[in-house]
Amino acid sequence: MKKLILAAAVLFISVQSIFSQNVQMTERLSARMNSLNPVEYTRVLILLKDRIDIEKLDRDLYQMNAPIEYRAETVINTLRNKAAQTQGPILSYLNSEKESGKIKQLMNFWLTNLIFIECTPDVIYNLTKRMDVDILDLDAELDIDRPYDEQPAVQSSQTIENGLRVIKADSLWKIGITGAGRTVMNIDGGVNGTHPALSSRWWGNNGRAWYHSWYDPISPFSTSPFDCATGGTYHGTHTMGIMCGRNSATGDTVGVAPDARWMAAGITDCPGASYPSMNIAAYQWAMDPDSNSATMDMPDVINCSWRDPTATNECTSSIYRTVLPAVEAIGTAVIFSAGNSGPGASTITPPKNINIDSVEVFCVGNISGTTLNISSSSSRGPSLCGGTGTLLIKPEVVAPGSSIRSTWSGTSYGTISGTSMAAPHVAGSIALLKQVAPGMTGKQLKAILLSTATDLGTAGEDNSYGRGLINVNRAYHRIISAPPAVSNISFIQEGFYNTVSNRLNMNDTVKIYLRNNISPYNIVDSAKGILDSVSFTAQVTFANALTGTYYLQLKHRNSLETWSRSGGEGYSRGDIFNYDFTAAQNRAFGNNMTLKGVKYVIYSGDVNQDGTIDLSDGTIIDNDASVFAVGYIVSDVNGDSITDITDAVIADNNASAFVSKVTP
Repeated sequence: MKKLILAAAVLFISVQSIFSQNVQMTERLSARMNSLNPVEYTRVLILLKDRIDIEKLDRDLYQMNAPIEYRAETVINTLRNKAAQTQGPILSYLNSEKESGKIKQLMNFWLTNLIFIECTPDVIYNLTKRMDVDILDLDAELDIDRPYDEQPAVQSSQTIENGLRVIKADSLWKIGITGAGRTVMNIDGGVNGTHPALSSRWWGNNGRAWYHSWYDPISPFSTSPFDCATGGTYHGTHTMGIMCGRNSATGDTVGVAPDARWMAAGITDCPGASYPSMNIAAYQWAMDPDSNSATMDMPDVINCSWRDPTATNECTSSIYRTVLPAVEAIGTAVIFSAGNSGPGASTITPPKNINIDSVEVFCVGNISGTTLNISSSSSRGPSLCGGTGTLLIKPEVVAPGSSIRSTWSGTSYGTISGTSMAAPHVAGSIALLKQVAPGMTGKQLKAILLSTATDLGTAGEDNSYGRGLINVNRAYHRIISAPPAVSNISFIQEGFYNTVSNRLNMNDTVKIYLRNNISPYNIVDSAKGILDSVSFTAQVTFANALTGTYYLQLKHRNSLETWSRSGGEGYSRGDIFNYDFTAAQNRAFGNNMTLKGVKYVIYSGDVNQDGTIDLSDGTIIDNDASVFAVGYIVSDVNGDSITDITDAVIADNNASAFVSKVTP
């Protein structure tokens, strides 16, 4: 046996210098390999080469102004399909090694093409020779950005905490913006799910299965949230309270978005060691809790106060470089604490140095809510990942994080300090803004918070305060004050369309409504326009609609009411919006159009506008035709200014086919 081990060790040492050039091995895994004996297990993350370019997919979805529901479903299905199509060969090999006892744990992911194993060194060596593997990394132990100045606190008769006033959250509450209908989440040490300021708004108490509302890979048999309280610190409960805590019985409010519901993953320091693979599993669960990409059950924002202290290759080949963009691509915002390693330069804790763009990865520094001065412990930039201007600056913004009172054990409250307390102020603000603009992505809302922050410290953006203190009220006004842009809505009325000339018989007035894409589909805005006879387009302006996902509803004096396709369309206030019903039948809800020539057209003949083309419409046409009615009249179905048999034929044909409106 000793000879076998010695031989294996010699073999292992001999290959250290000839790891395959095809596979990148991170510095920390290489160091770990040098200290392993041949029968010792270690935790490894395997990133495959064949991956979706998630940053390109994200850009493409922004370019096409994809509705938030379409965005989420597209990203999830695309990532899931890639994993299913490519992981078979390597999983076959890994499962065979598992059967031989060389692998103790194995979990494959789809949010990026990634596999976690706990294995012996020879398995790692074999992986370095595979052509389908890109990066091998150590699944190293994580830590939280540890808070400080922990003190007990009492339930307060002051119903609004000072930090909430500092970021102007209370200004939005006064106009009814409280986070209602939105969801916050943390990846932390768990949450005290029975706290009276939190329990009523846990999703598991509001109609969702517990396993779609609480994720615990360490104690997987827990069916309700609890806080591990490692070292007696209820860190996860505290950060959740800052996001959404409110005791409805007393009015004591510690949370930014007190009507938001919450979900949580109990991982960090919970209990003992936690690892990147666990956080990655939590992110993947959050993206699709019920494993149905068509349901919008993901959180609007995920607050994170963890760090990966030994992370290497953070800026380019880090596992996080593919994981975090995938989460953001579905529309969820990810908010990090900057770290409590200041005041030195470039002390932002990994992986928050990553700077894909101005808001990703987004981290938050800690200021006093009283003096607005930066805490000496708050980590500073610049980013270790280089770049210029905003890309180089860290943190992105600051928020109150010193002596923050929030939820604790049992029914109690506690006061602690750190960037872990600052970050959830931003996360809660995302929930408030998401209530105002549900169609906007997390990245878009982070960009607005960034651009409306109040400058602090040295004039301009700097590596202590970033852009400055968030002002959620100013962000709200930025959203609602963007001037509306022109919307170009194209459609053709069946009766008006002349296939020979490829134009309409006349220009005509139309009315177009924007309706919510969620039942009861209330009207959000409306506009009148002239449908041009040559371009088949009505140019309209929706004066009141904010960014969101809406149905279009067409109304014309003698055409059938027609809605846009299922799911609604993404509308960004201030951006030109185009929608063409004529391009395909499925551009109308329920495919409720007909083909005339080479164009899809909305049905004509609903003269009395009751949503059905039937005998009652034919009667109106017949009566007008009998008296040779002329001019601009509703019975003129083909737009030639005369009511006659040609109009009756159009209505009668549609009546015989039982044509009626189709709506959500």
